[in-house]
Amino acid sequence: MKILRASVLLFSMLVVSPAWSASDMEELAQLIEGTFDTHALDPGLPPEQRLVDRRIRLNVPGLGGYVFYQQINHRENLEVYRQRILVLGISEESGRIEQRAYALREPEWYVDADADVFTTLRMDNLDKFMADGCEQVWTRMGKGFRGYVDPKRCQVTSTRTGKLRSIEAENYLDADSVSLVERGYDPDTGEQLFGSPPGEASLLGRAH
Repeated sequence: MKILRASVLLFSMLVVSPAWSASDMEELAQLIEGTFDTHALDPGLPPEQRLVDRRIRLNVPGLGGYVFYQQINHRENLEVYRQRILVLGISEESGRIEQRAYALREPEWYVDADADVFTTLRMDNLDKFMADGCEQVWTRMGKGFRGYVDPKRCQVTSTRTGKLRSIEAENYLDADSVSLVERGYDPDTGEQLFGSPPGEASLLGRAH
């Protein structure tokens, strides 16, 4: 996926909450839900650079109280790029809000689906997408939230090369937009192998 060139948001405003409440979780959940579109901020972007990120909240008690379906479409024809089930919860060990991502075993069944299609979704329908240590940790930042996957903790095996890769992801989410950063590194040398160049991010405006 081509990463758009955009000014990286200032993350120095980060304020870590010492404890999370149900109201904090609900506030974050309300911001996560929605549709975000690069062209909502810049209609003049080339169509091949378009990203549309849609998240809908699901009622699947067996998976948790905060569950979302995420579908990202891209390029001029808005083909499906990614489908994930996102599950948020407060870690009993650390007290942090952590987000785990799961892949759908039969993703074609859920393309462009509404929430009612997921009412029978079970863990058996999912594959754990990322290893332990790759949870996205949410913290308050400014008027929104920052989600971060730490490359010092997150290592996955490349399906293409069979080699370990350190993964970093950083999102900033507020009422108006979401920024997306994904990078992969060689865990031995620290060399960046793919993803957003340093200081750049994909920026999507909230469409609805």
